[in-house]
Amino acid sequence: MKKTLTAAFCALIFTMGCNKSKSGNKGIIKEETAKQSYTYKALDGTPAKVTFTNSGKKKTISIEANGQKYQLDQTDSTTYERNSVKAEVKGDSLFIMQEDHVIPLVKDL
Repeated sequence: MKKTLTAAFCALIFTMGCNKSKSGNKGIIKEETAKQSYTYKALDGTPAKVTFTNSGKKKTISIEANGQKYQLDQTDSTTYERNSVKAEVKGDSLFIMQEDHVIPLVKDL
């Protein structure tokens, strides 16, 4: 009789311990990443895919053109920079600067 009660008690504790709580931790905030991609064109007509990413804590811009990809971090509201590459957004235009070179891009509407 004691063995049966002990086994039933153990089984009861085991099943209670394995039940998952559906309430969870409501204090955890999931960060969502927002991405917006646009096609820009250089003066010579070369297309560039530009993606603006906002993950809440960090904002970046990704520029893909001519088989190369640059990812820059936002430094202020209109400027992005990483290493020696800098990009500045002005309306529908994007100016990429590297050393003494400036590459103007215009949003393809």
